Amino acid sequence: MEEDNIPENSYTNLNDKSESNATLSSENGNEIVEEDLKKLSPNFVENRLDIKEKLNFYNSQCFCHSTQKVSKVLKVITEGTDFLNLDDYCIATLQCKIMFDTFIMNPITPLIVISLKNNQIEPFGIDSLSEFVARSESLEQLILESSKIGSEGAKILSSGISISTSIVYLNLVNCNIDDNGGEILIKSFTTNHVCQELNLSKNFLSFKTALAFQDVCEANKSLVKLDLSHNSFYEDNAIDILLKSLQGNETVSHLDLSWNGLGGESFAKSLLKAIKLSKLRSIKLEYNRMGKFEIKKLAVGVRKSETIEEVYIGGNLLSKENDSLLINVFQSDSPLNMISYGRWYHLSRDAYSLLQDIRWFKPSIKVIFKDVILPNPPKDVNMLDIYADRAKFLAMSPKKKKLQKDFGAFMRGLLNLPSSYLEKLEFLDMIEKSKMKHDVVLIDQYCDECSVLFNGRKTVDVHLMANHYLSRHPYTPKKKTKKKGKNLSNFNDSA
Repeated sequence: MEEDNIPENSYTNLNDKSESNATLSSENGNEIVEEDLKKLSPNFVENRLDIKEKLNFYNSQCFCHSTQKVSKVLKVITEGTDFLNLDDYCIATLQCKIMFDTFIMNPITPLIVISLKNNQIEPFGIDSLSEFVARSESLEQLILESSKIGSEGAKILSSGISISTSIVYLNLVNCNIDDNGGEILIKSFTTNHVCQELNLSKNFLSFKTALAFQDVCEANKSLVKLDLSHNSFYEDNAIDILLKSLQGNETVSHLDLSWNGLGGESFAKSLLKAIKLSKLRSIKLEYNRMGKFEIKKLAVGVRKSETIEEVYIGGNLLSKENDSLLINVFQSDSPLNMISYGRWYHLSRDAYSLLQDIRWFKPSIKVIFKDVILPNPPKDVNMLDIYADRAKFLAMSPKKKKLQKDFGAFMRGLLNLPSSYLEKLEFLDMIEKSKMKHDVVLIDQYCDECSVLFNGRKTVDVHLMANHYLSRHPYTPKKKTKKKGKNLSNFNDSA
């Protein structure tokens, strides 16, 4: 019998634990003993026996620990797929441990991508995953976003990362890693020389992690993209240490420091040196506390940089006085070709005019913004004015003249009250007794706008409300006119 006559799906009922699994079937239905088949196709049968062994191990472990089997894991074992996507599968810690205990059985399962987003994996299940990362020669991407591994899990995973020879992309976004776990995890990259992209966004990294980066930037020659957004590098001047470690580094080209509360003179000077002395091509500084001074230093650094191409500064303290500082850089020999002010920012007219002039000789540049400020921008909205106008209109809106009330008379009465502070319910009760037409929601919002804390309780400052209303709608009480009646004296005389 030749090897080509053996079908690929020779195993039947792989989940069955009976002895029938020990035999293979040929196309003509005759059973073939494994020993005879090994003589004809040893590599083929060894591969099938490995699959059978892994499958039996996985089934037995799930049965012993009363955990549910995952269909995609069975597919990886039986069909050898190289992509495992278990996002939002509610994978528990024990399921994760059994799964990777199966994958590390010889030969190692040749997975290339593992994605475990939004699962319930805790540190207990990370040891088998760490061993798989260390031993696998095919794994390139590992995504653990929004899992519960925490700092303990990060420490366990770092042992596998440090000796991995294949992993290129590591995603640990929102994994509840604090500064202690981040420090040990980052140090593992001093011996890892293959990882190119690291995403540690939405954790609690700060000073210790920044210190660990000093050794990494000196030893690691592979890390290209680094995402540290949504962390706490504003604490203890951690950002200064981090930016100082990047000076002279020639590998990191993309850096994301958005949402870190960055600002101040020390940060601005460190940023200038880091951009000037590193090989950064893209830097994201969105939603920090950068004002005119910091943006001015950023513009100087970008102008002197030989590599920077993209700058993202949306969500900072931008104004019409400083939004043209970076646009001016386009007029220099800097390689800068893209600036992002954010999707909601409105450029000043001066900055927009400058941009239009530069585009004549540099048409390829790109600037992201919402729109341009109008020549006469609208005034700021004052909610107290709106509530006062609406209250006056409602009080005078009834068609019957007898029901029309002047809200100013009510406000003038408030000024005569001995106390300036009333409970909201008391104020609403006074409105009801005045028999004026009103809107309950409007009056409630009007009270909230004039609310203050008095003796630890939230009250309405009625004097503030009345003074504002009367300054906008002055009230002058009407003089009472005597009704013309019959002259009784003349009537008596005539009688």
